[in-house]
Order: sequence, then structure tokens, then C-alpha cells
Amino acid sequence: MEFNHLHFMWIFYSFVVTFSGVNVLFVKSIPSVLVRFYTFGKAHKSFNKQNSILKWFEIPKRWFSHFYVFAVVYFFFITGAVLLRYFVNVPSPFFVQLLNLLGSSKREGTVSAESVVILSILLFLQTCRRFYECFFVSVYSDAKMNFSHYIVGLTFYFGVGLSLLHDAPGFENANENSTNYISGRWLTFPHFMGIVLFLLAFNLQFKTHKALALLRKTGDKVTSTGHHLPTSGFFEYVSCPHYFAEIVIYLSACIILSVDSARSSSIAFLGKARKEDLIILARELGEEVTPDLKIIDLRNLIVASTNYDMELVKELLSTVISQRTEEAEQRKRDIESEERRKREEREFELEKLKLQNESFNSAGSGFSRPKIDFLSMIPKFDQVNNDISLYLILFERRAQAADVPKEFWS
Repeated sequence: MEFNHLHFMWIFYSFVVTFSGVNVLFVKSIPSVLVRFYTFGKAHKSFNKQNSILKWFEIPKRWFSHFYVFAVVYFFFITGAVLLRYFVNVPSPFFVQLLNLLGSSKREGTVSAESVVILSILLFLQTCRRFYECFFVSVYSDAKMNFSHYIVGLTFYFGVGLSLLHDAPGFENANENSTNYISGRWLTFPHFMGIVLFLLAFNLQFKTHKALALLRKTGDKVTSTGHHLPTSGFFEYVSCPHYFAEIVIYLSACIILSVDSARSSSIAFLGKARKEDLIILARELGEEVTPDLKIIDLRNLIVASTNYDMELVKELLSTVISQRTEEAEQRKRDIESEERRKREEREFELEKLKLQNESFNSAGSGFSRPKIDFLSMIPKFDQVNNDISLYLILFERRAQAADVPKEFWS
């Protein structure tokens, strides 16, 4: 069984976040050594005076900015790879090998190219904005965080980009082909909803970070690094609008990708078809099929076709499979009929040979020598002119020549 490191990472991080979140309710009764692992900022300062070997593994919280230096560069290449693959048909061997190594080598494109393009651009904008905020908006204190936070932050953005490509069509292999992954379905309701939610959360997070920074500034000058309680804006509704916005951002990503539930069902019913069925189906949709296309490529080619309509394709596929099944059954009947004919011919020949053999045996067992009129074979005895001894010698020779058993005449 193939081990998917990417999936394992998300499962592990989900457990860590859930465990840490629950522990917040019981932080006073949890050993401080454990709490130091997942606290940072103001919550972490209360442990600064305690002696612990973990202090050697703590770094400045301002190093959060490193995440976005990495993320901006990383998502620049992710977005570039996506655009090159879908609009210029240039594969990305590096990312394909990385996905084979850390993800699964048996991947299928279960999301549409349009969703991948939209989300990669939005995530690139998100990392650019966070980069700007870290270096030009936020005011950091001298707070510390555990080094584990640093590792999680870097691997988080690395995993997000790689997960997007993991289920993207065209990144299953590094082969160049003529598949058109863009179907033109840009203006779908989930896309629209996802983009609107993303932009709203994008704006909310920027305003929140700006408001938090202004609490430590007077004009453009930093006057404090302490923690102050905001009382305006979205802080009147939630305690952490910036974290709330982060949740909405990734929720919008899920909505953008949810448009492909129809495509996933397409992949599901196409998965029941054989390669020869998919070839016929692709040609019926007006697509060019080359001999080197694999089953996955054929599925993507069909779904990405400009003539693609799921109900129509289902009907066509049903017809293709029915015809193939009928032809297979007819071939089976023809083969069975031919075998039956040959078997009957063999049985007939065997019966014929059997009858001939019985006839021959019957003729052989019933063979008897023809009756011979023995008296006609010897001349009549003339008592006056013939010698009896010579007559008997002649009789004996004639009997022996006729192969008459001796007991019948001796």
C-alpha cells in the first residue's frame, strides 16, 4: 500500500490543532512544558521567567515574516506552473516528481482546471498581501514562539500549494499531450461565491491587521509593543477577526473546488468504462485521440471537451457499452456455435469410424470358407479303366489343395 505523506501531514496537523485548541480550556492544569510547545505571543510571555530546556528552541515571533517570503516565491512558481500547463501545455516535471514522492503516484485530476487557476491566483495574492503586512504594516513585539511553530508555518504553505496540484488535472505525469484542460466553465455559482467570500475575508483580514498595528503606533511612529484590546470594526462581533478571516479564506477555497463535484461524478461514471469505450466516446465528442493516451488522459480529454455535457456523455457511454456488450455476446454465441458445429462433426466422424470398424469386425468374425463342391473337383471313378490306388492318390492331393481338414477325408 502506497503511503501518502501529504495526507498524513494534514491528518497529523489536524490532530495537533484540535488537541491544542481543547487544551486552551484546561491550560492551568496542563504541565507548562507541554503548553510552551503551542503558545506564542502574549500567552507565551508568562512562561519566559521559567527555566526550561525548551527556551533554547524558541525564536522571535517576528520570524512569521519568513513564512511569507517563502510562500510568495513558492506560490509564484505554483501559479506559473498552473498557467503554463493549462494555457501553453507545458508540463512541470519538478512538481510531478515532488507529488510522486510526497503524495501518491496514482493520482487523478478530480478538480477542474478552471478551479485550479482561480485558486492558485487567489492564494498567490493572499501570500503577497501577507508579505506586505509582515514587512510594512505589522508591529512585532519581542515575543517568542516555539521552533515547532516555525516548522508548521513553513510546511503549511508548502502543503497547501502541493495539495492544490495533487488533485489538479495535467499534473498526474510530466508527459506533453494535446489535451485541452480548459473547458471554459469559469462563471459557475460556486466560483462566484468562493471568489466573493475570499475577497471579503481578504479585505477583512487586511483591515484587522492594520487596526492591530495602529494600536502600537501614533501616526507612522511605533510608540508601543504592548497588547491592547481593539473595540471597533469586526472586533465587536468576534474576538479574532483576522483568524476568522483566515477560516473564511480557506472555506472559500473549498467552495471554489466544490464546483467540481459534477466533474468528480463524471470521473466516477467514466471510471466504469474501458479504454476502448473512452476512445470511442472521445472521438464522438470530436476530440483527437492519439495512441499514447492513457485512461486518465482520456477521461480528462472527455471532461475538458467543449462539447462535454454530462447527461449526453452518460447516454453516449451507455450506448457504447451496450453495443460493446452486445458485440461481445454475439461473438461468444458465434464461438459457441462454431465449437458446437466442430464437436458435432467430430462426433459424426467418430460414429462413422465406429460403424466402419464394427462392420469390418463383423465381416472378419463371420468369415467362412466358401462351400466347395468337392465331388466336382475329382473325376468320376471308372472301375473298368481306372486304377483305384492312383484314384485315391489324386483324391488326397485334391483334398489337400482345397485345404479340406484331413479328419473329413482320411
